[in-house]
Amino acid sequence: MIIRNDFRAISLPELLERASMLTRVDRKYCLHADEVERAVRNLDPATQVLEIGGSRLLSYRSVYFDTADFRSYFDAAHHRRIRSKVRQRWYLDTDTAFTEVKQAGPRGNTIKTRRPAHEIGRLSTPHARWIAETTGAQNLTAVIWNSYRRTTLLLPDGSGRATIDTDLAWWDDAGGSLVLPDLVIIETKTHRGNSVFDRELWRCGHRPLRISKFGAGMAALHPEFPRHRWNRTMRRFFQPTISAAT
Repeated sequence: MIIRNDFRAISLPELLERASMLTRVDRKYCLHADEVERAVRNLDPATQVLEIGGSRLLSYRSVYFDTADFRSYFDAAHHRRIRSKVRQRWYLDTDTAFTEVKQAGPRGNTIKTRRPAHEIGRLSTPHARWIAETTGAQNLTAVIWNSYRRTTLLLPDGSGRATIDTDLAWWDDAGGSLVLPDLVIIETKTHRGNSVFDRELWRCGHRPLRISKFGAGMAALHPEFPRHRWNRTMRRFFQPTISAAT
């Protein structure tokens, strides 16, 4: 996958200052790796790309939490209006981590709140209390891990950001794993409306899809779970190397 090298670099502090996008409208697209170059070819040269320590391809690791009855998963699978997702995300290049709560907001937007985390894979007592107060969810445990590498773009027209995720993999503590080397997930994040990247993706024949790293990963590793919300996307793009726990 080739990302244009004429995009000017932007630092993390500047990116967060100009477009933190904690409340936003998300659109997600799935592409095969060989389709990405065409999708970014005609973006405005004023597009900027996040660069940390000289690298523009940054490594991430996430762990998702759920209740014993998988309330978060089933709320997402059935697209319930009031739903939330709890995860910890570890930014390996800066060795920083956050516990994050993502909630479905009014008018289809997403509201994300987060707090610094000092341990990955377990919720501290203060974080568990904060999550219970925010979402009502209690007794959460880690249910699935996910890793990927990400390129982050700041779009030039002020319409928001975009992320390009590659080298996607999932696993759980029971021994199940999922590897998708050909899958690329692009996500646009805007305050409202469509970004220039959305319009370019549409011009190339790509349309927003129902996809969730948490939901699709859980559905792939748990074939007994309902997956109809993501089924069409998974049939097309999730032809993986799967090792299910036995």
